[in-house]
Amino acid sequence: MAKMANTLKELDRSAEENCKKSRDFLSDGRFEEALAAYGEADEAWRKMADLLLEKGKEDSGKRVS
Repeated sequence: MAKMANTLKELDRSAEENCKKSRDFLSDGRFEEALAAYGEADEAWRKMADLLLEKGKEDSGKRVS
């Protein structure tokens, strides 16, 4: 569980950094670079969602009805 938490924190940090880069690029009129940075943030968020979805599936399989 600690490994997953660390991975989620790292992915979140990466996404936030890329969003900040995107805003900076946009304010400088560097649209291609802004789009690429937003794409990297999106990828990090998708990885986070996948990890959480898999964790949810694992947890639901452990429930006893």
